[in-house]
Amino acid sequence: MSNHDLIFLNYLAKVFDNLDDIVMLFELREDGVEPLLVNDGFYTATNQPKGCIRDVIKVVDAHWTVTPTFPELFDRAISTQDVVSERLLVQTPEGTKTFTGKFIPVLNSLAEVTHLVVIARDVSDIEAKDARIAELETQLGQKKSRR
Repeated sequence: MSNHDLIFLNYLAKVFDNLDDIVMLFELREDGVEPLLVNDGFYTATNQPKGCIRDVIKVVDAHWTVTPTFPELFDRAISTQDVVSERLLVQTPEGTKTFTGKFIPVLNSLAEVTHLVVIARDVSDIEAKDARIAELETQLGQKKSRR
């Protein structure tokens, strides 16, 4: 990676760290996918201390179960060379969370996918509120029909 690339990644990291969403940047290599960057939102959501990115992802991988799986979503984004948007169910030690995720392939000038950006937003609270509102509306509808 050139110095210019590293400077650009440093600027991106500063922008990403100000987001509540999880942002991860991966580089595609012959031997697999290499994590290059995760933002503070990642550490907040995973309750992991900041440290070596590879170690943190291994720890999260050991404690979280994501459906559909990241490899499935990576493969779909790479093969279609298009953004994959997906609702993710995440089993954590604390319970189930729901995220919306975007898997964004980054292409070079030869139209080859070289990197993947993953952006995930925890929507568990929003979904819980929507479910409660639906429940209350149902109860209200039942009360009106009894009259």
